[in-house]
Amino acid sequence: MTGGKALPLLWSDGEFHPPGSPVYAASERGATLGDAVFDTVLCLGGKAVLRQAHQRRLEHTADFFAHRADCRLISAAYGICAETDAAAILRVSISRGAGARGLATDLSHYSRVTATLSPLPPSLQFQPVALDIAEAARNETSPLSQWKTAASYLDAILATGTARQKGLGDALFLNTRGFAACTTMANIFAIKDRRLITPPVHDGVLPGVTRGLLLCLAADAGLTAEEASLTATELQSADEVFACNSLRLIMPVTNMGGTSLRFRSVLARLLRDRIAQETGIMPAPPDWAAD
Repeated sequence: MTGGKALPLLWSDGEFHPPGSPVYAASERGATLGDAVFDTVLCLGGKAVLRQAHQRRLEHTADFFAHRADCRLISAAYGICAETDAAAILRVSISRGAGARGLATDLSHYSRVTATLSPLPPSLQFQPVALDIAEAARNETSPLSQWKTAASYLDAILATGTARQKGLGDALFLNTRGFAACTTMANIFAIKDRRLITPPVHDGVLPGVTRGLLLCLAADAGLTAEEASLTATELQSADEVFACNSLRLIMPVTNMGGTSLRFRSVLARLLRDRIAQETGIMPAPPDWAAD
């Protein structure tokens, strides 16, 4: 690990470029049609946290959308975390490349693999969040609800803007059947009667890497892990509710749709321990954690 390069960094198809360089053509399908997939990872001590799970999911996503991506370049993109020992955010993108107008996909060309490495804001992790309930429904029948794609975030952008106008931090999406799916940026969990419950993927849920890890850690916290459909009312009446993603880790939900909630879970300690095992760096404990 060099540890010496200043952030941010921009890397594309095996080469570093000055930040802000135009690595994409104007006809890039990732920009014109949203024909791109991506992954976002926490980097600590020059290592991508839960790298194997993140890289495997991105490769599966690329395969699902028929991207012809070079696996060696994908692996190299995750490896740029070694360029700094600072806490950082890695985003790896796979984009179809330049193409002719129209929706037909040309599968003869390799997709471009691009990565950016940016500083991690020091106060990003373990922050409590108050949730709005989004007006738009999450379309659980669409493949876009279960994969990280450039085309699937416009509803999230709009819902985030509405939530911020109300003085709230995020918004919860319900699906077309009225069940909770996720927030604009995170998976959602409830703890009820010693059960750790999260909506199933078929409710319009991205199978988050941190979500998967927490389900595995549930038993160590004395909880029974369960994937089950949840209504907003069931969330509001749960013993505890939290959201999670790979960067912010665990976010206690303090209020949802005007209902105050509480949270104090040992899962934060278990998650911090797992990250420390991988990177040698223990994330700072949140004030609310039951250590």
